[in-house]
This record gives sequence, C-alpha cells and structure tokens, in this order.
Amino acid sequence: MTTSTNNNTVFNVEKIGNLFNYLSSKVDNLFFTKLLKLTYIIDEYSVKETGSPVTWLNYRVWKNGPVPQKVHFNITFEEGNQFSKYINISKIEKINGLKITPKTDFDESEFSEYEMELIDKVINKFGHYNSNELIEILHQQDTIWHRIVQERNLQAIFDSDTETNTSPYEIDLKEAINDTYLKSMYDEMKDSISFRKRLEFA
Repeated sequence: MTTSTNNNTVFNVEKIGNLFNYLSSKVDNLFFTKLLKLTYIIDEYSVKETGSPVTWLNYRVWKNGPVPQKVHFNITFEEGNQFSKYINISKIEKINGLKITPKTDFDESEFSEYEMELIDKVINKFGHYNSNELIEILHQQDTIWHRIVQERNLQAIFDSDTETNTSPYEIDLKEAINDTYLKSMYDEMKDSISFRKRLEFA
C-alpha cells in the first residue's frame, strides 16, 4: 500500500514507516537529519551485501549528503502525514530541529531476519554519532556522494551559495556493489520495483 500525496508519494511506506519507528525506539534523542543518514547507511550496507537495499528509496546528492527527497519533502512540508501512523514528529524550536519518536508498536513482519540483523548492526555501529558526524562520514572520499559532488563540481556551488543545499543528481546504489552477480540481481530487482511503482501510482 502507498499513501498518495501528489508527485511526492513515498513507495513502500509501510516498511519505511516501520523502519523509522524502530530506529526512533532504539536510538536516543533521534532527530530528522540523523534518521535520514542512518536510513541511507542501512540501504548502502544492504545493497553491498545482498544486491538489494532495504527501502528502495531514491536518494539525491544534497549538501549534507544523500537525502531521500520525497521523505524529506513530506516530513518537512507536509507534517509527515505519510508516516503519521508510525512516528511522532515534534519541532524543537530551541534548536530548530525535528525530533522523531515512535508512535505505535513496531511490525517486524515487514523485515527479513537478515534485515533486522543489519539494522541492529548499523544502530550499534553508527547510532552514537550525531548528525554532523554522520554527514562527515558520508562525505568521505570513497563515497558515492563524494564522487558525484566532484564530477559535477557541486561543492563549489554549495560553498558559494548558502541558499543552494540541493541538486537534481541521484545516488545510484548499484555503484556500491563490487560483485558482478549482485549487480545483476540489483538490476532485476530494480526493474521489478519500477513495475510495482507504475502499478501503484497509475
């Protein structure tokens, strides 16, 4: 099922909503930026190991790292209405941040045993970092984000114009895969996901 919100419909919203619920229940003092960074790390780790990300979100190359644009838009500008079943979103005026807390019981049936183990591994490894530290990790030279920023000369744009924090360029998670067989699996699954999206959004 997918909740409709014009062109910003989030595909796979039940699984993503439950992921956000779980992360917010396991990571203390979780804010929106950190939530998005942990989600990306989970997807990148998963695609490296299995040829498939957990969420199938599309990530854009923005100033502060990979960002799932539709999720960002929904939570920032539409009060997170697509995820209201799963999480509470509270604006903390003092720091101008959005705090994420769980709203309902977590539905583990949305995830495989491997996915749960992976999510817990990422929480244990990265959950103690703050948002800025995670941004620095995802900006390192060996990352897909860094390569695209270099190729497109985006850093100069980000640095010269403080109002420009976004770009139209997408992260291709396939580039994180080294194994030829896993790359072919990724292509097959991506085609299947694209077909499912066309059916649901028709």
